[in-house]
Amino acid sequence: MKSFLRKIRISDPWNYKIPFLIAIPYLYAFHSSFYYSFGAQNFIFKFFLSYITIIGIAGFAYTLNDFTDRKKDEAAGKENLHIHKPIWFSMGILLLFLSIALAPWCYFPKTVYTLSLLSIELLLFVLYSVPPFRFKERGFLGVITDSLYAHAIPALLALTAFDQNGELPFNTIRGLSITLLLWQLFLGIRNILFHQIADSKNDIKSGIKTFVTSTSIPKTELLLKKLFIPLEVISFSLFCLILSLTYFLMSLTLLAIYILYLFYQRKGYHSSTHPVYRKFCYFFLDDFYIEWLPIFFLLWLLTIDIRYIVPLVLHVLLFRNCFKRLLKLNF
Repeated sequence: MKSFLRKIRISDPWNYKIPFLIAIPYLYAFHSSFYYSFGAQNFIFKFFLSYITIIGIAGFAYTLNDFTDRKKDEAAGKENLHIHKPIWFSMGILLLFLSIALAPWCYFPKTVYTLSLLSIELLLFVLYSVPPFRFKERGFLGVITDSLYAHAIPALLALTAFDQNGELPFNTIRGLSITLLLWQLFLGIRNILFHQIADSKNDIKSGIKTFVTSTSIPKTELLLKKLFIPLEVISFSLFCLILSLTYFLMSLTLLAIYILYLFYQRKGYHSSTHPVYRKFCYFFLDDFYIEWLPIFFLLWLLTIDIRYIVPLVLHVLLFRNCFKRLLKLNF
């Protein structure tokens, strides 16, 4: 069973995407509870639904991508679950994940924004992987498409999924939505370029033309160091700045925790053999986004309603987080 789950790559979103994406509903819940006195009962069940839809959407994307790459992966000797499998097998997995992705939307508010974002998300999956579109082999268009469907659109979808009134979320501080979109866009560009650099040898063997194989690794690394990573840091800083305009005390606490986090990460940073720009992203950005930020928002939720202990405990048990990291360090 574990081997099958690894082959359909559920462990990838579980470890590296869901922990952050679910942090966005945590923040929305804090905002709504803080300003509109919504109790925990309005949100806890929807947190569970958020887990489910994120898993379904990610699983559908990975399965569709692997299915359309199966022949080229076979030629390159790359592992792919769908090689030598009948069409009905792959279509069954696709339909399963699509059902998992869409089922929670029977309960989420269906507004113009949520339905539009969900439709765009599914359309981007097709445009990215499926011929004759196959944007993944169309240079930077593929990079942008991947960033949108893997990071930017899901982040906005996570924010709008809890909206009850058909309005943009955080109506009084709409800048938060804009900076979230930009931050996740640049983060997504950085991540897919890292992935394409790591897969460049296999992609060349498979005959898959990506931005990296067309541009070269040195030029891609230069773009990362000089443009995309700085833009990611700037947009994340703007997101925190906008957050501070509404929650000044929260932002001060977040800054203090981030400073402590930097000290905590120094040992791992210095011992890592990755290039400096990668070490910076892995140790000073990614771990904070994935392991610390969701816990931070959940702890603030507890200041409003003790019943939020339920999603806090579940998050600690299910996902990568700072508590697990600290326990491994100390025991």
